[in-house]
Parts: sequence; C-alpha cells; structure tokens
Amino acid sequence: MIQSPIVEGYRTTMNNMAPVLYSDYLVFVDESGDHSLTSIDEQYPVFVLCFCIVRKDLYFVSD
Repeated sequence: MIQSPIVEGYRTTMNNMAPVLYSDYLVFVDESGDHSLTSIDEQYPVFVLCFCIVRKDLYFVSD
C-alpha cells in the first residue's frame, strides 16, 4: 500500500476506497489556438487542448 504525504483533505492511503474530499491527482489544462468552428482562422487553423495529470504523492515529494 502506497502511503500518501500529509495534505489537508487528502486521504491517508492511495488504496483506500472510502469517499474523500479530493482526488489523488492534480490536473493541469491549457489551450491554444482558435476554438471557433463557425469562423476558422485560415492563418492559424489549429486548436490544441493539453492535459498533464500528476499523482499528488509524486508531485509533493521533496528530496
């Protein structure tokens, strides 16, 4: 069983199936470009949606 760091509102173990207030993961989201489908910009006809999902127990680790 993986032990999680002490973070307020965070469960004590990753394998605990009890209801919790927060997720075990952080999600970072960013977008770029033109999201309009009615008037596409011919000079930049791109839309990018990027996600980065990180486990909290790995993100908050400090050496």
